[in-house]
Amino acid sequence: MRRNTIVTRSNFEAILPSDCFIRLHRSYIVSVSKISSYTNEYIEVTKKAISISRSYKESVLQKLAQV
Repeated sequence: MRRNTIVTRSNFEAILPSDCFIRLHRSYIVSVSKISSYTNEYIEVTKKAISISRSYKESVLQKLAQV
């Protein structure tokens, strides 16, 4: 018997260690160790720019300031 499990990003985010991963956007959760640079609007991960959403901006920048 095959079972399908649906895991939402929110559920997946809750499983991940919060000191190692950060949610930037409704669609993106990234490893803090993979971030090569950042500004107030974007984070660069493996030479790709990912925008920080307005709703996550404050928490993202606070967390990055601690790293």
